[in-house]
Amino acid sequence: DYASREGLRCVVLYTLLVYPAWEINGVMVCKSPMEKRIDWLRTEIDVDVYPSSIREKYEIPSKFVGLWGGFSGIKYLKEWSEIGKTVLQKEKEIGLKICRNEEWNLFFIYFNILDIIQHRLWRFFDENDPIYKRNHLSSTILEYYKLFDEIVKEFIELYPNNPLIVLSDHGHRSRPY
Repeated sequence: DYASREGLRCVVLYTLLVYPAWEINGVMVCKSPMEKRIDWLRTEIDVDVYPSSIREKYEIPSKFVGLWGGFSGIKYLKEWSEIGKTVLQKEKEIGLKICRNEEWNLFFIYFNILDIIQHRLWRFFDENDPIYKRNHLSSTILEYYKLFDEIVKEFIELYPNNPLIVLSDHGHRSRPY
């Protein structure tokens, strides 16, 4: 909002707890914080945009499929984590299209999927976790970090001379600290 009021053209995508979209000098795509659970693996999330014309231009659906953050049961966790990759791919594709085709001074995109994945699967990743047990899920968090490395690379390659900040709202590790 501050940048927009100062005349900078902004792109704001998927920011946590920002819904519905409002008028800015630029474009905004917002996911509702109120998810509707479809089943034990997925949620449905309303999506709002500003201006409304970008929905058709960038093929932004009115609803996204999300990854349910609750415990789906151990036998479904691999399928659950694969759905997360599909969610991430869709959000990335829309983000890259907007990044390429809109004029902007400030581009902001937030992906929450890694947070959900780490909260649910950390115990299979960290050998120091008290209930760690190596299994078919042990490499999932690392797979997601590699996906994010590729996403960051794609954005850097679009604008190699622009400053880029990669930021996390918190880290992950076993408890107690």
